[in-house]
Amino acid sequence: MTSIEAINISKNFGPVHALKDVDLEISDGCTVILGPNGSGKTTFMKILTRMMRPSSGLVKIDGEPLEENFVKSLGMIGSLVEQPEFYTYLTGREIMEFVCRIRNIPKNSVNDEIKRVSDLCGISSYSNRKSGTYSRGMKQRLGLAVSMISSPDILILDEPTFGLDPRGIVEMRNIIKNYSREEGKIVLLSTHMINEAVELSNRILILYMGVIRYDSMNGDDKRVIRVTFDEPFYGKIEEPFIQTRSTGNEALIEIPSEKKNWELIYSLVRSGARIREVEENYGIEDVYMNIVSD
Repeated sequence: MTSIEAINISKNFGPVHALKDVDLEISDGCTVILGPNGSGKTTFMKILTRMMRPSSGLVKIDGEPLEENFVKSLGMIGSLVEQPEFYTYLTGREIMEFVCRIRNIPKNSVNDEIKRVSDLCGISSYSNRKSGTYSRGMKQRLGLAVSMISSPDILILDEPTFGLDPRGIVEMRNIIKNYSREEGKIVLLSTHMINEAVELSNRILILYMGVIRYDSMNGDDKRVIRVTFDEPFYGKIEEPFIQTRSTGNEALIEIPSEKKNWELIYSLVRSGARIREVEENYGIEDVYMNIVSD
């Protein structure tokens, strides 16, 4: 079974620790890395695709170290990392022809392969234009088409819907879902859009300050109560309840599984809170906000 594995990956830029002992193994489906700008998402993807070397740690593709077998390993990976840029004097088709040669597509199959990825990514109507005339969204589509040439077993995409209009975003998501679910390929992508992560993935990671702080496969979702107050409440939250986030008029409170919601409400009222609404919430948005608000 195809797999991609990161073992204790760290990356330092002088005194800045961009990644800290990241461990991750993916063998199927679509995994999405969530995180704010500067969290280490792009750095991690560059290391997985050998665009950058780690300060320490090891990447394995199909069980083999990337550094020792990079020609074979990179042949299994298609990638779109950061905003794609191309030689402006080449047409989209010429760029795809060049990649087909790198990917060792037989000459008699090149036209069919270019047509396949062009139709799939919606670039057929302008593939004969020079890429220097392309908009950001057009470049993004061409970048995806290039990454999918030869149907690689592993697809690594860094914010693939960046720069696309709403229709393009929907089309891009459908392409990615089909690639992982229908064709059975591994997809690893990054985004800072929570709804995109939920829609596309069967596994969500949150990378923050260079550390994987959450992995949905670990089953570490917490029971969380969202409480809205009639007026700002700054009173003490009594144990065993734990306040994880507060904006004055709203608080997220972790509640032990053995406790009832009314026990929390009673505790808050006893502390002087005037409660408007209570909602039990298990959403990834709250998990994300709890982490990045640390």
